[in-house]
Amino acid sequence: MRTNAGFSQIRVARDSSLARGYYGQIENSKKPPPPVSTLRRITAALRLSDVDTQRLIDLAATERGASLVIPDELPKDIVQVLRQIAQKAYRLSPSQLRRIEAAIAEEPLM
Repeated sequence: MRTNAGFSQIRVARDSSLARGYYGQIENSKKPPPPVSTLRRITAALRLSDVDTQRLIDLAATERGASLVIPDELPKDIVQVLRQIAQKAYRLSPSQLRRIEAAIAEEPLM
């Protein structure tokens, strides 16, 4: 997207208030996807449309979920839920987070 827009890494880094080295590492997948707030600064610097901004945010969320380190011994259904939470975390409202926390805090049914 950056090269298609004709921007240099230096320009995007400067316009998004990031160190050029850090921005380059993000772009080259040497750093994990940054938080949504940082992604929004980058997409603003790139002058991306709302659709492309959301696409980049969704891709970053998918990558964060895929790179989540989960112990092998966990049941598959729990692994699936953890990945879903990691992928959707930036979209969860405070009330949704409270419900998840409350569900986790409940005593398990026997």
